[in-house]
Amino acid sequence: MSLLKKETGLEMTLEFHYRFLMLLYIEADDKMKARKHYYELTYDNQLITRGIDTRRHDSPAFIKEFQITLLSKLFDCNNYEEVLTNGYQNALLYITQVLTNS
Repeated sequence: MSLLKKETGLEMTLEFHYRFLMLLYIEADDKMKARKHYYELTYDNQLITRGIDTRRHDSPAFIKEFQITLLSKLFDCNNYEEVLTNGYQNALLYITQVLTNS
């Protein structure tokens, strides 16, 4: 029996071990995080997204590709401090390049 199950009485499993996790706010209430709106990068560099256009079936392919590339540039870092500096700058540079080439 796991310690979590023993302490809480709840059955729990671990699907992924996240390197970075970004929980998105619900539009109606910016103080409350959305349960199914997030994106993350696992330690084996798997990008997982929920609640954004990369998962929607009606989103154009170029939007999905843009978001995946943007998130990859944002998370191409070793720790969260780098995400806030280098990752953010790399993502901003990518957006600028896409807009300039449009």
